[in-house]
Amino acid sequence: MPFTSHESTHFAELAELLGECRAAFRDLNIATQWRAAEGSPAKRDMKSLEERDPTVPEGYPLLPTQLAFVYLYAAAEQLGSLAPRGCT
Repeated sequence: MPFTSHESTHFAELAELLGECRAAFRDLNIATQWRAAEGSPAKRDMKSLEERDPTVPEGYPLLPTQLAFVYLYAAAEQLGSLAPRGCT
């Protein structure tokens, strides 16, 4: 069953949105190098882990953000892959 022109337009808009989501994540990653901004909740959380008593192993405060990056990167790439070629 062929799509109506309205459905085709909607799918094209959705494809563009998915491609833009991937592009936005890539741009954010480049702009921030995935480092928490001063004063952000992520920076406060990292600082509280660094100052925790008993202490946590060195490098551990970065682990939550590194793990989040892996999942968000995979999700952004999957979203972008749903868009037809030429929309990203």
